[in-house]
Amino acid sequence: MNSKSRIVKKTISLFAVSLFFVISSYAIIFNEIMYDPIGSDTGNEWVEIYNNENASANLTGWKFTEGGTNHNLAFFENNFLLPPNEYAVIVSDNESFLSAHPNFSAMLIKSAFSLSNTGENLVLKNKANEIQDNATYSSLIGGSGNGMSIGKHMLTWNETRPTPGYENIVPDFCDWKVSIISGWAYNDTSNFKIYTELIRGGPVNVTITKWVEDLEGNTIKTYTNSTVKISTHNTLTYSPNFASGAYLIRASIFPSCEDVDLENNFAEKMIFVKEEEKENVSVAEEAKEKESSITIDEIYDLGSDDKAQFGQIIRTKVTAYRGDTGKYSVSVRIEGDQKVSKDFKFNVPEKYTKISLTIPLQIMPNCKGSFKNGNYEIIAEGLGARDEQKIKIFNNTKDACIVVKETVEKIITKTAAKEASGSEESSESASKSAFNYAKPYAVSTIVFESSQKKAEELVPYLAASLMTITAVFMFFSKIPV
Repeated sequence: MNSKSRIVKKTISLFAVSLFFVISSYAIIFNEIMYDPIGSDTGNEWVEIYNNENASANLTGWKFTEGGTNHNLAFFENNFLLPPNEYAVIVSDNESFLSAHPNFSAMLIKSAFSLSNTGENLVLKNKANEIQDNATYSSLIGGSGNGMSIGKHMLTWNETRPTPGYENIVPDFCDWKVSIISGWAYNDTSNFKIYTELIRGGPVNVTITKWVEDLEGNTIKTYTNSTVKISTHNTLTYSPNFASGAYLIRASIFPSCEDVDLENNFAEKMIFVKEEEKENVSVAEEAKEKESSITIDEIYDLGSDDKAQFGQIIRTKVTAYRGDTGKYSVSVRIEGDQKVSKDFKFNVPEKYTKISLTIPLQIMPNCKGSFKNGNYEIIAEGLGARDEQKIKIFNNTKDACIVVKETVEKIITKTAAKEASGSEESSESASKSAFNYAKPYAVSTIVFESSQKKAEELVPYLAASLMTITAVFMFFSKIPV
């Protein structure tokens, strides 16, 4: 064998070896990041890595870098081998992590780090200080204090349910809204519509509940729950026959997808059913009846000392008579130096009719001390008439300044329960549509590519180079010495 042949063969061998190491050295990748958990971040942040190779990886001497700072890795029970196609989780406090994830059974690695809540670059280095993978995350991707993590799915980072040690789960995000369409006042019968519409996502099953209450919270009528598959919108129509009075129509929806805005899943609307008064009056009385009038007849829900509290709901009975006037709107509110309730408005649609209503008025909480204790007035005015009644308001109710919100963990638990019970999932097209309508993190954020991915993309070019060298070798082998 001549010297040229030996040189070419050595070149091919070295190239093949380097090709192997380029591909296999990037087997360990970042897979999931919990950078901003609910509550305190200290001890509750974690980073999941994954062995994407068919052989175990020795992690001895490896380092985890965040924000440009290198952190050593400590292994429990000298377990520094990450099996093929398995997960490991890097934590700063193993006790806190295991307390939050008691069923965790994958490899656990301890390190000293603190992840940024706005985003930063993460790097994984081997014993030779060579970069094995890197990922740059941002709070725009999701997972910002809402109980969710961010995970790699189909080589793209998305907001995911926290699954340390397991395959990532990207929720089927959606947003559905319910509203009630009806008139304001009816003579004897009423009708209303429950309108459900898609804001974001795709076709899913939606369960719709609806019922009617009086102003004291008593259920007057219930309707059978409806579960329908809705593509874009749905309308349900009802025509109950109620006695005269005021009623609250309420409706809630429960979509089978992960609804990102629960505030628009509930709706309520007040309606009034009145009886038109038709009386024979004398000529002298007829002139008097042309004048409109408003009276505050009674105030309910005051304490034994005849005082109300900030944050309280009090009921006020108001009678409005519309005479010969083009005005038809009535407004009721509570005010002193400042207005301490929203205006409650209703209409008297026809002339020479009277409406008596018991109206709930929500007194605003005085959480910041903006309102003074003391004298206030309930004011009812409209139709060219006005009436006032004095009340005293002191202090806040017990829970006036407490805001209770459903946590994401409860939402996740509810959704998981639905899935476990076999509720129908949305179709593939719906899932795709959910991402098309998703927040910026699903459609416009940068896709952060791992080194493993970059290495895979180099394979076609390296293979082409290898074929070129092989052709050169065959050419030289035919040249006589």
